[in-house]
Amino acid sequence: MVVGTDGHPLEQLSERVRWTEVVLGVVYAAMQIYYSLMQFRELQRMKAAVENYYDRERRGLTQWIKHAIGVTGLMAIFVPVFIFGPNILLIIYGLSFFWGIFMMWFCFVRFFTSNDAKRVREAEENAREETTKTGNASSFSDEDKDRVSHAVERWVAAGGHLQAGITNPIAAGAMNIPRYQLTAWVKATGHASFTRWITTLRIEEAERILHEHPEWTNEAVADHCGFSRTHFQKIFKQETGVAPSEYQTEG
Repeated sequence: MVVGTDGHPLEQLSERVRWTEVVLGVVYAAMQIYYSLMQFRELQRMKAAVENYYDRERRGLTQWIKHAIGVTGLMAIFVPVFIFGPNILLIIYGLSFFWGIFMMWFCFVRFFTSNDAKRVREAEENAREETTKTGNASSFSDEDKDRVSHAVERWVAAGGHLQAGITNPIAAGAMNIPRYQLTAWVKATGHASFTRWITTLRIEEAERILHEHPEWTNEAVADHCGFSRTHFQKIFKQETGVAPSEYQTEG
């Protein structure tokens, strides 16, 4: 004898419940994927604003946000998978999930209670202002490009790019040109962003110093080129493929 509810055997009800769980799990995963993609899109907008405003030392402002969104997104997406798995896996995953959520919110709290949130807002406001001015101004002509190029050459020759903690407005102000024109020039000359341009200039100077002054320490080279001492070796190896000490040896 098969016991039923509302005229339906329990076997059929169990089958329906199972498929309902599967469908809801798929819908939940799809929602999490969409949510994560929206978060990454917002992150890309923030990253672009920072890249076109700060030098290399500030490009890490959004790195932890990227990791937090990625980790929590993956954990949320795989919730349905582990729900239907063995109990021990579900327990382990549950503990990991709540630890990940805690760490994410802990990072967010630290971000918004520090100066980093202010720095990101400053970069975003600059990006909006430049977009408005670019839209209202005439196109970036060859004459404008030549004029900005001369200003950039004078600024670089004076070592302006070696100033630590430089920003787009500081550089444009030193060159006596509008910020949006400096941004337009950076893009017109094939550089991905203000950050990438400044980093390239500093790495070229670091290579020159390491070649001409092998007696200089890494700390001295970092200070001279506008890098922080803690990040210089990492940045140099990322850009050149070798550590500063190896570059000196090869040179």
